[in-house]
Amino acid sequence: MTISRDHMVTRIQVVAGIAWLRAQADRDASPESQLLAGEYFDVAETVNGWANGKCAVDGFSGFVDLSDFSIELSRPSHAVAARVAPVLAEPSTHSHPTGYLSMGSAVTVTEASDRFLRWDRGGWLYKVHLAPWPLIWDDITSVVKALEGTPFVWGGRSAFGMDCAGFVQFSLGCLGWSIPRDLPEQFLALMPCEAPGAPCDVVFLRRGGELFHAGVLIAPDTIAHAGRRFAGIGAEPLGRYLRCHDIDAKRQSRSQVEVIFGRIDVSNQVPRKGG
Repeated sequence: MTISRDHMVTRIQVVAGIAWLRAQADRDASPESQLLAGEYFDVAETVNGWANGKCAVDGFSGFVDLSDFSIELSRPSHAVAARVAPVLAEPSTHSHPTGYLSMGSAVTVTEASDRFLRWDRGGWLYKVHLAPWPLIWDDITSVVKALEGTPFVWGGRSAFGMDCAGFVQFSLGCLGWSIPRDLPEQFLALMPCEAPGAPCDVVFLRRGGELFHAGVLIAPDTIAHAGRRFAGIGAEPLGRYLRCHDIDAKRQSRSQVEVIFGRIDVSNQVPRKGG
């Protein structure tokens, strides 16, 4: 349904594979973040086919193209569990995709046909690519393995591409933890700890007082992160990760890199629920 100023809507929902959130109401403007299919966006105002507001899941603000959204809100019944799920025109393995959904997308199923489920926004999904909503993964290692092949994309927080902060938010979100979108806010939201000790601890790197990179521990001595060295998501020994960034800092004649560890404060977390 077309969204106009007359609708006076305050919340809309993504019906595209992803929706870019931009700094300005312009397709050429810098992309700052993404919303996944099924996520909500809280609207402050609409102007010339764009909405200014914030992502309901993390409060990140900016402009979105209204053509990627609907004012008709669906309550999710399933989540995409595969890294990428094709949306098929017909419930058949011979059907061509009309689009793709990212892991973590929220969908509402209205019908079943053999090995396929119908998405209420149009098209069919493989049943094996979905899981009941909300999908909470068992451990961080399984999440990282499922995201293998995801490229590095500035502003990305989907399986089509992630930046380092997007990966931290997405991977911990898969475990049911609510984490802000950007590194400074993530740093403030976590409890500082002297040294890493558990999976899901976040390792922040800071230079000259500015946070510039972060990753998530999948073991006490192994870190996963979305970095330019991998051109995507990868895992490596924590020592090598720290040495490589320290060498880069020296080569560029910058101040020493500071390593800071953060841990989820479980007491401040609210369990994620469906809907």
